[in-house]
Amino acid sequence: MARLLPTVMIFSKSSPPVSHTPEEDTPEADLRVAIEAYGRTVEGALDLVAAGEV
Repeated sequence: MARLLPTVMIFSKSSPPVSHTPEEDTPEADLRVAIEAYGRTVEGALDLVAAGEV
C-alpha cells in the first residue's frame, strides 16, 4: 500500500507517558494539537491528489 499512497502516523502526548494502559490520559490541549496536525495532513494530501501528484 505504501507504494501507492504515502502513509503517516500522528501521535499525541500522553500523561503519564505510558501507552495502552488504564492510566493513560491525554490532556485536551494536546488532543487539539494532534487533531489540528491531522487536519493539516489530510488537507495537504487532498491537495496533492487534486494536483495529480499522488
